[in-house]
Amino acid sequence: MTAFNKTARKGTPDYDLLTDELTNSYVDYYVYSSIKKGEPFPSFAMSNLGANTRRLQKRLDGLKREQSAKNAHCLTGAQS
Repeated sequence: MTAFNKTARKGTPDYDLLTDELTNSYVDYYVYSSIKKGEPFPSFAMSNLGANTRRLQKRLDGLKREQSAKNAHCLTGAQS
């Protein structure tokens, strides 16, 4: 999204930089708002990327710990 915004601000938006999900998001935003095609994503769309990344990474780490604990439990032959 950041790389796309850089190209859009230069006046030559490179849509190949967007994933399918971001392309759909951009098209939806473009269709239902007053921006012109080729303009960058708005700042509010960019502002929470870091927070979402940290939240999802924390969730993934928790799931990995949970899976490791289950695997260790099974390897020791302990019964619940």
